[in-house]
Amino acid sequence: MRARTVPISAMIDFFQYVPTYWSKDDHDFRYNDSDNETDRQPLPDTGISLFHEQLPIAAPGAQAPKTYRTIRVRRDVQIWLTEGRDYRSANKSKDGPDKTMWGQEQREWLKWTLKASDAKWKLVISPTPMVGPDDAYKKDNHASLQGFRHEADAFFNWVKRAEIDNLFLMCGDRHWQYHSIHPSGINEFAVGALNASTVSNPL
Repeated sequence: MRARTVPISAMIDFFQYVPTYWSKDDHDFRYNDSDNETDRQPLPDTGISLFHEQLPIAAPGAQAPKTYRTIRVRRDVQIWLTEGRDYRSANKSKDGPDKTMWGQEQREWLKWTLKASDAKWKLVISPTPMVGPDDAYKKDNHASLQGFRHEADAFFNWVKRAEIDNLFLMCGDRHWQYHSIHPSGINEFAVGALNASTVSNPL
């Protein structure tokens, strides 16, 4: 049975009263599972510039604005929002140490800021899954068998070596809700689709 969508009026009401943080994924950027390859419209530069235009994440006119960021929400809670489209390698590239979704600068920033944080609870919010499960045909995320698994595994290994405690992952993009636990012990929660059934009967 097809899930009922949330009425647009409910979304308008929601955003009038609830502040939000935004990150982008494929459909906010170009098209389904898109990377920075091909000359199919819209072009990558168009998708990147439109996102900055429509969402006030960086100051207008900022040079090389970044959408990845960290926010100390409370004394005990800090969140990280990662950027998964702007810096990625081609989805079809062979997985390995040179294939990245984050890019070297963001990857090192993520590790440095996690290590420096004294927040008790650390929440990394990713547009796409890192643990999964995922559809077998997918190639565009950290959980995909033919995707970016090397970068994800390297990150999980680093978290263990760096002794980063109380780290949780939250992701979008999956059209179902789940809670998975990586072999390293890191928990991932997928928010699932925004439709009438998940709004009225949350997980």
